[in-house]
Amino acid sequence: MHLNLHVLTQHKQILIIAAISSRPYVKAAVDAGYDVIALDCFADVDTQRLAKKVYKVAAKSGQLAGEEILELILNSDLQNAIGFCYGAGFEMQPQLLNEIGQHITILGNTDDVVACCKDPRWFFKCCDNLDVPYPDVRFSQPKQTNGWLQKTIGGSGGAHIKILSHNAQKAVDNSYFQQQQLGKPISCLFIADTHGAEVVGFNEQWLDESTVEPFRFGGAVSHAEMSERAKALLTTYIRRLALALGLAGLNSCDAICDGDDIYVLEVNPRLSATLDLYASTQTDLMAKHIVACGNGFKNIDWHPVDKRSHAYQVCYATQDTLIKQGDTWPAWVSDVPETGDFVASGMPICTVSASADTADLAKRAVQNRVAVFSCYFLS
Repeated sequence: MHLNLHVLTQHKQILIIAAISSRPYVKAAVDAGYDVIALDCFADVDTQRLAKKVYKVAAKSGQLAGEEILELILNSDLQNAIGFCYGAGFEMQPQLLNEIGQHITILGNTDDVVACCKDPRWFFKCCDNLDVPYPDVRFSQPKQTNGWLQKTIGGSGGAHIKILSHNAQKAVDNSYFQQQQLGKPISCLFIADTHGAEVVGFNEQWLDESTVEPFRFGGAVSHAEMSERAKALLTTYIRRLALALGLAGLNSCDAICDGDDIYVLEVNPRLSATLDLYASTQTDLMAKHIVACGNGFKNIDWHPVDKRSHAYQVCYATQDTLIKQGDTWPAWVSDVPETGDFVASGMPICTVSASADTADLAKRAVQNRVAVFSCYFLS
């Protein structure tokens, strides 16, 4: 018997969704028939329009302010929701999920799973045991620094990655080193349960380099151009890791694709912003996430994802910017700040989207729109 996901959501159950930027997940949940209460660092116009209620939460060192989230859950009606879904903002504080889970059901990976995924010693040992290849990793600074990167444990978005050099500061306790691997940065969005994992889609990713943050995340496009062998290898690696790690629901895996070869970088044991490339009223991905976190997804009716490629790119403020009343935002822009918001130089100001028949065309289209937007709004 197959589950009808719309039946699951016909009574407009309430979900809590918490993330540094929650809009993609809020939209997916609303499209799947849920009401959403969002806990978010930006509380942008789009999220406010979509969600039943939005609470703006502070960020500390790239993580959500845990004490604010706990206070909201303890001192509001949030405990009436059917569950708590989360995106980026918990990687360095998985114990917060345990504390939240004492008051409301966590619909996603447990704190133990997040801790294991984000512990490079544990994660890469797991990769070794499963014959999953990855670029060489070290936990003390290499004597020869050329071609090595320094990464922060639990970091996300690429801003934490530094090019190691002889002038680099001594490593702190929460960092590790990884050899830079040539190839195309990719990610894979997948859904997992106790039986394994199913791929939703393969994505190409690219950078928006800045002087201070050379590996800052730029954008992503769905249906990445990869060989069938590379796709098969990454699928195999993800299925091995999903079972070994005990992953649940929607997750993503970052990797480097070099021809037919795949080198895994990390698993993100949480909702991924690449959900935005596939979620729609037809795919019901958020409802599938919730089912997979409970009873498993093997009996879900899988609707095929859109065969067209969708792309998005983050636009960063090039200078301190005050959002003025009357500013005109194109229809292909989302995550729009409120009038009166102040966006500091280097911070995300919005997201630009585009679609086309192929990944290459969609990527070019979104980059052209970013150029137009930057000339009009950011100059």
